[in-house]
Amino acid sequence: MGIYEDMLIYEKFIEKLGYSIIEKLQPASCAVYLIKNDGYKVIKISNKEDKTTYEESKWEFNHILKEHEVLKRVKGVEGIAQMLNFYRQPYKKNDEIAAIIKEYIKGKRPSKKISDKKNQKILDHAVRAIHESGFANLDLWQGNIIIEEISEKPYLIDLGYAESKKEHSAAEFKEYKTNDLRDLERLLDSK
Repeated sequence: MGIYEDMLIYEKFIEKLGYSIIEKLQPASCAVYLIKNDGYKVIKISNKEDKTTYEESKWEFNHILKEHEVLKRVKGVEGIAQMLNFYRQPYKKNDEIAAIIKEYIKGKRPSKKISDKKNQKILDHAVRAIHESGFANLDLWQGNIIIEEISEKPYLIDLGYAESKKEHSAAEFKEYKTNDLRDLERLLDSK
């Protein structure tokens, strides 16, 4: 199965959920769409079956499963785009579809370091809440942050790279957390 066929699967799946596709969002680690029914939302979706290579497909599918695990544990934390629904269901023979529907944060990625002290605290609290939930290695960079258009608050939008504390030694997990805080510091204007 090729990429085009996978996109058709995703479009049919999204329509069955009662949503209309507004646009495919870029850049993204997986297939990510802006969708709408009673309001705008974002869906991140993948299936296990081969797209271009088995490893790529498996990675995208696991990326969504990992993000789901993180988002379950940080529900309600300010500065994190929240999960609204999660779907994991069989699709043909050995294939499965996984999808996360998240709140849509209308805004843009930061073009410079974040200087507002309140926004710095929001991001710092969000990162530390994720660490406390047992995850680290958050891929913190400008591409994974949206500054909401009206409130101008920052939101982390992609947590699928996170690593679980359970999967690593205490030293490795501590290193991941240290790297996250270093990456966060690079995003903030400390003046």
